Amino acid sequence: MMPRSLARAGVAQLVEYELPKLGVAGSNPVARSNLRSEPSVVNGSERVGIFGKSETKPAENTAKPVAPAPVPPAVQVSRPPAADPAATTSSVIGPRAIVKGDLLGDDDVLVQGSLEGVVTISRELRVAEGGRVNASVQAASIVVSGEIVGNCVATQRIEIQSTGRVVGDIRAPRITIAEGAGFKGKSEMGRAAEKAHGSATPPPD
Repeated sequence: MMPRSLARAGVAQLVEYELPKLGVAGSNPVARSNLRSEPSVVNGSERVGIFGKSETKPAENTAKPVAPAPVPPAVQVSRPPAADPAATTSSVIGPRAIVKGDLLGDDDVLVQGSLEGVVTISRELRVAEGGRVNASVQAASIVVSGEIVGNCVATQRIEIQSTGRVVGDIRAPRITIAEGAGFKGKSEMGRAAEKAHGSATPPPD
């Protein structure tokens, strides 16, 4: 009968001889020695498995997402509406109104209708296109886009626009007559015209 020590040695040699033929990993003593001699990478991106294959570990993306910069709200700039000449005038004679008599005051006056008599104001008289004044006029400024029949005296200026027409003498420090305007009478500019307007301001109450 074979001793036990010899039997165990024979079985071990048989295992060492047969397992490599079957392709069992780790059965080859040379392979086992190579595996033990090659250190595995634990903390890196690559490590060696038990079957000799490299296992690649993808690198973790530690970058934090960047929040987009806040967009400031759009600023809307509103423009004021264009000023209406009639809205900025204190006194208006409408296009269907007919006024007869003396007109005294300390306001701007816009004539869109008809005015007959005497006009004495300390501010501006403006005759709109289509308006008609049949009167002698004394004012600080006179702007004519319609028609005036009568003498006009101003302390600042008289302006006859292209659609305006004046029949009568005019006196003022500055006189402007646009191309296409109608004028029949005498004109006088300078200091003498300003002195001639001494009674333009209405007397106090």
